[in-house]
Amino acid sequence: MDNLIIGMGEALWDVLPTGKKIGGAPANFAFHVSQFGLPSCVVSAIGDDSLGKEIVENLTSKGLRQHIETVPYPTGIVQVEIDQAGIPQYDIKEN
Repeated sequence: MDNLIIGMGEALWDVLPTGKKIGGAPANFAFHVSQFGLPSCVVSAIGDDSLGKEIVENLTSKGLRQHIETVPYPTGIVQVEIDQAGIPQYDIKEN
């Protein structure tokens, strides 16, 4: 039986000045591990909304295994601004 590396936790959108990117350390970890040819899986929850559906489509397009539950809350968003020194500032949108 092969080992399976699981990234368990948030899958959300980081909204950067250049557009949105999949965020959440566990989802990113599972993706990067898969780039080394190791079997991985994202385990998370998303909102029952268009942003949540986009996350599933994004993970699927990358060929990632996933166990994603849909919950009656909005999909997570982190607004990322870059200050004049090039340092990112994160605003985690609640609720």
